Amino acid sequence: MLTNTVTAEEVLAASAPLVTATEITTVSTGGPAPAALTVTKTDSVDPVFPGDPLRYTIRIENTGGTTATGIVLTETYASLFTFGSSTPVASTGNNIWNLDDIAPGGGTVVAVNGTVNPAAINGNVLANGVQVTSTNATTANGDENTTVDTATPPATTLTVTKTDSVDPATSGGPLNYTVTVQNTGASTAINVVLTETYPGDFVFSSANPPASIGNNVWNLGNIAAGGQSVVNISGTVGPGATNGQVFTNTVAVTADNATANGNETTTITAPTGPVLEITKTDSVDPLQIGRSGGGQRLPQLHDHRPQHRGVDRAGRDADRHLRR
Repeated sequence: MLTNTVTAEEVLAASAPLVTATEITTVSTGGPAPAALTVTKTDSVDPVFPGDPLRYTIRIENTGGTTATGIVLTETYASLFTFGSSTPVASTGNNIWNLDDIAPGGGTVVAVNGTVNPAAINGNVLANGVQVTSTNATTANGDENTTVDTATPPATTLTVTKTDSVDPATSGGPLNYTVTVQNTGASTAINVVLTETYPGDFVFSSANPPASIGNNVWNLGNIAAGGQSVVNISGTVGPGATNGQVFTNTVAVTADNATANGNETTTITAPTGPVLEITKTDSVDPLQIGRSGGGQRLPQLHDHRPQHRGVDRAGRDADRHLRR
């Protein structure tokens, strides 16, 4: 702070009052306001049922005037929470993220997905803590508490729809299955597993998505209420399949908290092989004598054998004499 004081005094008038003026100037040697990070954390759903999915959404914002650098987010999970995945993927283990710099007024979001331990009891509180540090900003902390509810959850019902293509199929030809698993209930189906049982003469080729185990078991994860999962299977009919043979393909779907409603059976008829047909036409019909099918005159045939005219004439004269 600079203080400037000025004093004015009139020499001629001994009785004139002394006049004084002061101006204060403030000097600042700092730059823009430092980085300041805040953390906002939400959970979904709350309350949560044992065995159900639980998602945390963490938002970090820079409310300061300088870009925040060297940002590290660290999560502390409750013992009854099982980590599943995150966006973005954690930098270390499943709970530490090295985040990009955040400009003034900017922010970033980290989403964490997991499930509640099925052994959780009514009233358990899942405390989730988060700490954010930075090389040039103050530490920011955030906590989110989720309450476990063990009241009877809404029913979860899985249904299976299965279709085949083509039908009937030919021996040695392609055969594809499409399996759709739907959750028609009101709560999430946990750890859904689909198991295929192929007929003996079906030759597996590929699947989308790829099978989790071998060529017939898929771990579909969780399927939310109203959601579905689709598996496409491609293969061929074995060359040994006989005409009229029936292929029965079954599918079983299980979950931690739901039972699949039956299996879908697909019947395939496998003919022995292709059937050949022959069609033949003529042109022109009717055909004129002496002309080809294209309307051209055929060449005349001539007898080029040698002729013995004298002998032939004598024979004819003798024949006429006898008839007389």
